[in-house]
Amino acid sequence: MGPELIGAYIVLLDLIYARGGETMRDDRHLAGILGCSIRKATSLTDGLVEQNKIQFEDGYLSNLRAKRDVKSARNSYETRLKSQSDRRENEAELNENKGLKDKPETSTFIRKDRTE
Repeated sequence: MGPELIGAYIVLLDLIYARGGETMRDDRHLAGILGCSIRKATSLTDGLVEQNKIQFEDGYLSNLRAKRDVKSARNSYETRLKSQSDRRENEAELNENKGLKDKPETSTFIRKDRTE
C-alpha cells in the first residue's frame, strides 16, 4: 500500500469507528473528508476494498475488526450498565427501614408518671 492508500485507510477506519462499525459509502462526502477529488476518493476506496482492508456490503463500508471491537465495547457497556442497576437496587433494599414503620416506636422511652 502506498502513502495515499494508507492515509485513506486510516481516515476511513476513524470514520467507521466513529459511526459504530460501519458508514455509508458516499464518495462525495469521503472526497471532502480525504481532501481529494471524488474520482480519487472512489479509486482509493475501491483499492481498499480490493485489498480486503475495507468491506463494502449493501451500500455500507465496514471493517471486520472495527465491527468486532464496537460489538465488544457495546456488550461491555451494557454489562456495566446492568451491574450498576443491580447494585443500586441492592443498595435501595439494604437502605430500606426493614418494615419498622409498622412496629410501635421503640426508640422513645415513655415514663409512666408523665403519661398519667
